[in-house]
Amino acid sequence: MTTINKEFDDEGYYHGTLLSTEQANDWRKRIIEFYFRKYENLETSKRQALNPVESLHELDILKLITQNSVVGALDQILGDDWLLIPDFNIHINSLYLNGWHVDAGSELMLMRENFSPWRYDDPLKKIIDPSFRQIKCGIYLQDNEPGKTGGGIDYLRKSHHIYNLTGIRKLDYQLARIISFIYTKFGSHIAAPTKAGDFLIFDSLLKHKGSHPSAEFFEDISDLERDLSVLDCQNWPLNDTKIVIYFSACTKEKGAEYLKNCHYRINKYGKENPKAQFWREITEISYPKSYTREQILLLQNAGVVPL
Repeated sequence: MTTINKEFDDEGYYHGTLLSTEQANDWRKRIIEFYFRKYENLETSKRQALNPVESLHELDILKLITQNSVVGALDQILGDDWLLIPDFNIHINSLYLNGWHVDAGSELMLMRENFSPWRYDDPLKKIIDPSFRQIKCGIYLQDNEPGKTGGGIDYLRKSHHIYNLTGIRKLDYQLARIISFIYTKFGSHIAAPTKAGDFLIFDSLLKHKGSHPSAEFFEDISDLERDLSVLDCQNWPLNDTKIVIYFSACTKEKGAEYLKNCHYRINKYGKENPKAQFWREITEISYPKSYTREQILLLQNAGVVPL
């Protein structure tokens, strides 16, 4: 087992460096300029993410994803035969105040709705099976400064292990629900010490949330926004704008299951519901049809195969 793979298995994440501070600032400028052109005003807009199609075609984030440091780490964590998931999205001042969550959300919803320890396609079994591994990667374009403006994520150490404690499926399902609640309320959370240009690869079962900014950013939040647990980006200083580029990857065996979960989300929200747009765009991006010639060459040269 490699050092990167061991760190990932033990802790649930891997922390690497991708860009210099200058390069990170260049990407910040590029993303903010695009946002201003398309959505007029970053400081008053309530739009907090650029969706997969925008991220892929307007900002061409494949130039970052196919860098050796990222691909090499993914090779060690997932093996040589992994798939790039086209859930490309760029978060802009996106912060959920009470937002502890895992990124295997669809699987957990299916598990709650359809759980049976005797089913062949038991969702819990697929969540903990290494051959069905799914990871999230975030590229951070600012320092994470908890107590100031935030800028990254907080995580609960080793929380990705709680779904496979005994090997007894029915018991593990019930234990995971209880421990997840306790972990979220009382667990020791750590702010990932990411700097501008760093990337973080983390397990889809690792509990995490956006790092909180200081209290001054919360003064104008309405009761409704507190209830929705979403921080509006109005009045956020432009120089402190939080920008994170996210994408996912998975083992080859997980690919079809991931698309199945996307369709589950689309059906749950309704195809025309704005909440379904993100998931719908993922299913509409296909390889090689949705990629430019230059992007295809980038992927081929890096040895990356999209879902």
